[in-house]
Amino acid sequence: MFYENVFCSTTDSEEFRRCHPVTVYDHYRELVQQVSSGEENVLIKGRPLILAMTSGTSGSSNMLLSTKDTSTDFFLQGVCVGVDAMRKAFPGSLSLQRTLKLFYSPTVRHSEGGIPIGPNSSTPTSSKHMLHLYTTPAPAFQVAQEQYLLCPRSMFCEFLPEEDLDSEQFQTLLMHQVEEGKNYELVITNATGLYRYRIGDIVKVAGFHNQCPVVEFLYRRGQMLNVRGEKVSEAMFLGALKNAVSQWPGAKLVDYCCAESGILGDSSGGAQPHYQVFLELKGVRNLTEEQRYKLDCCLQADSAVYRSFRIKGSIGPMRVQLVSQGAFEELKGHMVSFSNTSNTFKMHRVIRKKEYADFLLGKTVS
Repeated sequence: MFYENVFCSTTDSEEFRRCHPVTVYDHYRELVQQVSSGEENVLIKGRPLILAMTSGTSGSSNMLLSTKDTSTDFFLQGVCVGVDAMRKAFPGSLSLQRTLKLFYSPTVRHSEGGIPIGPNSSTPTSSKHMLHLYTTPAPAFQVAQEQYLLCPRSMFCEFLPEEDLDSEQFQTLLMHQVEEGKNYELVITNATGLYRYRIGDIVKVAGFHNQCPVVEFLYRRGQMLNVRGEKVSEAMFLGALKNAVSQWPGAKLVDYCCAESGILGDSSGGAQPHYQVFLELKGVRNLTEEQRYKLDCCLQADSAVYRSFRIKGSIGPMRVQLVSQGAFEELKGHMVSFSNTSNTFKMHRVIRKKEYADFLLGKTVS
């Protein structure tokens, strides 16, 4: 195979990057389908443990391979390291009699080759050997996830600078070459058949632990607002939104999402392409037109390209609408009910389906 030849002759990371192109999912689609059909020794040696589904935040869900070896590595280098750190930080935890783990029961189907298709995380079925199960009602809290340490041993990571995301000619950087405060798309090579794969996650380097980057997830590459070529990222829009909310007395942001007016059809309410913004706020029941327009002004201040289109009239003013309390939780439940990926679900900040936008329009209170 090509990959075997590459790795047999490759002696360092520079040679690997020179010999192998950067890839996207379309490069693997047919190969994954062969694995799904039951063919062995494709991308990996033998047969995968499961075909893991991605969350589909910025598009359709994709299938990726997970093997027994990678599952074991995750347990030994991830779970065990976490437990060891807990015991060192809290010596009293050595005498724990009971522990708690929260599960959900996923919907698992099988490929034509008999391989399970579903989430890659542990489930009640796969963890019966570890603990007795006690089920409770729906969880009351969600675990906040903000910063992540990229472990050098887990996979080979490269970083594509944000300014080069749409460039045909680009150069990736390695862990020791990234800069604090800058944004990159992650490019990974792992043990389950992905080689220099653009995963679509845009991260910010928040700092370093020794020489290892600590990153914050910003947005998915497909989660950009773009009605005239302005390409407003999720991070940029959120920054403008937070700035605007800070100028609305008593208001606290609970959740939000946007839709490009083109998907709304006649219900978009404007002649020029524009952003339809749905907000769930605490502390206020309504906003004045001036307050709503403040969001548009904040984004113009942050994005020169967006501002130029607004001045020319090519993009119309945002339409900001408040939705009822709990509307986003209801939308999430609706989205998850049609997904195999509840464990990796992320709220879509840019809605691409009319049915989701119509759902929120039906929850509008002002």
